[in-house]
Amino acid sequence: MHIKRTFGRSVSGTPAKTTVPMQRGVSITILAAMCERGIVSLSLKKPTAVITKKKRKLNIYTNVEVNGQIDTRTQHYLNFLSHTMDVLDSQSMQECYLIIDNTSIHKADEMKDFISSRGYKWAYLSVYSPFLNPIEKMWSKIKLDVCREEIAESDDLILRITESAKTVTLSDCLGWINHAISFFSCCLNREQKL
Repeated sequence: MHIKRTFGRSVSGTPAKTTVPMQRGVSITILAAMCERGIVSLSLKKPTAVITKKKRKLNIYTNVEVNGQIDTRTQHYLNFLSHTMDVLDSQSMQECYLIIDNTSIHKADEMKDFISSRGYKWAYLSVYSPFLNPIEKMWSKIKLDVCREEIAESDDLILRITESAKTVTLSDCLGWINHAISFFSCCLNREQKL
């Protein structure tokens, strides 16, 4: 809900004005995999609310209910990977490398073992290399489409994200992948200016 475009158009000589929500909405985790054939797998997850009883530090005799959220964990990511590899298996793409960025849930040891056990290879992207990650371009397109119109509390954000993901075409994916490939030789030559 807090995502809003930072630019707009107005009549010449007048500022562009809009209202922006003051409260943050619920974060939605989006897990996706893409290849030259398009989006392989897409999973959306809202954090689940948890109520626990914890003791306050100031008064150890008082129990307080604490509302928390369970965000995406390694097990969620393993479930997503399993589904993704099932899709790749059905398309006879078992010899593929899974290129993974450096998010903490991607670095669990069980993830590496799981990918290897399914017959796939994996590789991490270099740190600070979003230009080598074609899926970043996909996120940009999806986010721009989701934010095109103002988001209200009554909107179904998951439906909006799903509909936006449907606008990603095969030529988009090929273009993003080719753009990333265009940097390979510069990276291999360890050029400073990309």
